[in-house]
Amino acid sequence: MNDYEMGVAHRFAAFCKKVLKLSAYKWYAKRKKHDEREISLSLVYEEYEMDFQDPKEYFETACHFYVRGMVVDIADECVGEAIFHLKEKLQEVILLYYFLDFSNEQIATLCNCSKRTVIRRKLEALSILEKELRDKHE
Repeated sequence: MNDYEMGVAHRFAAFCKKVLKLSAYKWYAKRKKHDEREISLSLVYEEYEMDFQDPKEYFETACHFYVRGMVVDIADECVGEAIFHLKEKLQEVILLYYFLDFSNEQIATLCNCSKRTVIRRKLEALSILEKELRDKHE
């Protein structure tokens, strides 16, 4: 390699480092924002006392849901019933995100809607679930 080619190679390597660093920074910022806004479904239910059940009953599946050709089994009857009462679109987002580990982008693609719509539906569904679970345990 001559000096010119070496210079181009070094500049390209420096450019690649900057792109990777910026990409990592954006990913960490996006992840931090996601963690700040996200409410875990388990945290919604943690506020309520759980009745300890017979271990044989604990592992039985209380509710079955079918979403996009996949089966979701929910062992907790209260959570399953609350999800059952959601509108179909809200139910689909909750099941895909929390039980099947799909990302917002993947759900948006599946549902043919924007990422923002998925986030809005998820927040609306969580609000309804929280209210319904709170009413049920009062």
